Amino acid sequence: MMWREVAYFLMPNGKKRQVYCNKKSIRQSEFHQAGLNDLKPEIMLEVRSNEYNGEPYIFYNEIKHVIYRTYEKGDITELYLTIKAGEF
Repeated sequence: MMWREVAYFLMPNGKKRQVYCNKKSIRQSEFHQAGLNDLKPEIMLEVRSNEYNGEPYIFYNEIKHVIYRTYEKGDITELYLTIKAGEF
């Protein structure tokens, strides 16, 4: 798989850790499920599963996103992102 994008996990010590990723479209069903929980899905990123260690935040396109859900598919983990008010 070719990685086209770069994002940065926010570490507990405040430092950023670079990760290669791919941006994917949010599915209609995800919009519905997230809406039931008062969330607005912004982006879904795919990363290598061994690079995701449960970080709650990721910087993508210079914007801090909250990782509100993950889905592991073998070597790939899908990260579902939103922006919470005051989290810029």
